[in-house]
Amino acid sequence: MMNVDCGNKVMINVDCGNQVMMNVDCGNKVMMNVDYGNKVMMNVDCGNKVMMNVDCGNKVIMNVDCGNKVMMNVDCSNKVMMNVDCGNLVMMNVDCGNKVTMNEDCGNKVMMNVDCGNKVMMNVDCGNKVMMNVDCDNKVMMNVDCGNKVMMNVDCGNKVMMNTGNKVMMNVDCGNKVMMNVDCGNKVMMNVDCGNKVMMNVDCGNKVMMNVDCGIKVMMNVDCGNKVMMNVDCGNKVMMNVDCGNKVMMNVDYGNKVMINVDCGNRVMMNVDCGNKVMMNVDCGNKVMINVDCGNKVMMNVDCGNKVMMNVDCGKKVMIYVDCGNKVMMNVDCGNKVMMNVDCGNKVMMNVDWQKSNDECRLWQ
Repeated sequence: MMNVDCGNKVMINVDCGNQVMMNVDCGNKVMMNVDYGNKVMMNVDCGNKVMMNVDCGNKVIMNVDCGNKVMMNVDCSNKVMMNVDCGNLVMMNVDCGNKVTMNEDCGNKVMMNVDCGNKVMMNVDCGNKVMMNVDCDNKVMMNVDCGNKVMMNVDCGNKVMMNTGNKVMMNVDCGNKVMMNVDCGNKVMMNVDCGNKVMMNVDCGNKVMMNVDCGIKVMMNVDCGNKVMMNVDCGNKVMMNVDCGNKVMMNVDYGNKVMINVDCGNRVMMNVDCGNKVMMNVDCGNKVMINVDCGNKVMMNVDCGNKVMMNVDCGKKVMIYVDCGNKVMMNVDCGNKVMMNVDCGNKVMMNVDWQKSNDECRLWQ
């Protein structure tokens, strides 16, 4: 077990019995709690930019706050639930167990509730221009108000096909499916097929673009003033690309793994694969870089302003290199022994060899 304090920059608690627990504070930039028994739990705060809780036992739970831009809760046991707030532009709740439920507010322009279990229900408000309620069980019912110009109630016993003005254009065939093209002053464009799936393209003043297929999967592209872009596939996996003003970019695949790329103003970049392992690259203003593989081992590279560099392998051993402003350098092997080289301003240098237990400790100073 180690406690390392590098000018109040890095604090680490490492227990290599069966698990690794770490608390890392890089100038109040990165704080992590890692338990590699069967799971990984992390709290990351990059200048109040990214906060995450990750549990890779059977699920992944994340809370991400990028300058109050993106907040997500993800549970990948059987479903995905997300809350996304990009400068109060996009808010989503996604449950990919058997359905998808979403609440979206793009500058008070688009609000949707989507339940893709057996039906689709939507409430859309594009600057008070389009309001829709869609139930695709056996029929389609819509209320459309485009600048108080067109209001429709559509009940598709077999099918209804409509073309209206230049403000609302709809093609609706509710035999087995519903297909719609909606243009509200170039505000909303949708293609909806509710046979076994729902496909949508939504453009709210170039604010929201979505492709949704709820048959077996859900795929979305969301652009909120170039703030949020997502690709979501909820068949067996979820893939997302999130760009919050070039602040957060994520690729998430929840088939058997999770892969995430996060860039918070060039602050945090992560690759996470939670199939049997976790791999992360974290760059907090060139301060923290981490590679974590939790299959049978953990490997980390941490650079806190050239102050902390670590390589950790917890398969059968742990090896750590720590350089705190040329003050602390460590090599730790926790297979059956621990070996350390510590240089604190040329003050302390140690070699510690725990052959069988912590009681058998030899120090050279």
